Amino acid sequence: LAVFGVAALQHRYLVAALAIALAGCAAGFLRSNFHPAKIYMGDAGSLFLGFVLAVLLLKLRGDAPTRVPVAVILAIPGLALFDTSLVVATRLAHRVSPFQGGKDHTSHRLVHLGLSVPVAVGILYAVDASLAGAAIVMSQLGDTVRIVGVVALVGAGLVAAIPLCRVPVYPTERSPTERSPAERSPTERSPTEPAKAASLPANGLPSHPLPVTAQRGQTPAPLRTAAEQPEALHWPTVQPATDDARWPT
Repeated sequence: LAVFGVAALQHRYLVAALAIALAGCAAGFLRSNFHPAKIYMGDAGSLFLGFVLAVLLLKLRGDAPTRVPVAVILAIPGLALFDTSLVVATRLAHRVSPFQGGKDHTSHRLVHLGLSVPVAVGILYAVDASLAGAAIVMSQLGDTVRIVGVVALVGAGLVAAIPLCRVPVYPTERSPTERSPAERSPTERSPTEPAKAASLPANGLPSHPLPVTAQRGQTPAPLRTAAEQPEALHWPTVQPATDDARWPT
């Protein structure tokens, strides 16, 4: 919607039409994505939205004479840029790959601080709406106001990033009682956990097959190996017939 507003004020009607069409697609998805969400957006949807938004921003910036300032281009996707920078920086600091999924985004950190999901999402919506309004206002003002606006936005982002970076969202930051047995080191496990935790791989699943006949609420015993149950792997020995049991000639 911010791209639509800026493009309409700059008389860029083709960009404005594409922007409002993209906003309509996103609104149709958000109807089923509100908490409790029925559907979730995957990589294909998010990458498509980001690509189209980037193309529209480049169209606003690249075509003269109504070229949109850089401050406006950075303010429109400001929340996305903030979240990406926060996740990449914290993952590199904790030696986690920035290319894998995780629950360390801004929304997850707000929920970890104790906020409910609707409140956390509402805060992000309010921040995004504020950035959109600031982008539209800066597109109509002089260069001095734009510079001041960019400095203010960057400062606000740094101030917000400091407490969010301290939220313990990685296993190394959580206390031993908050980690799963597979994530704890041998010195952090209780006396009753070493044997159980040592038999679990990194994914927390047992490495041996379990019988399907286990009753509900009971822990099935692991299958025995061939060395432990040789009687089940050999046929009974057939004794040779004696002379008394042979057929008469």
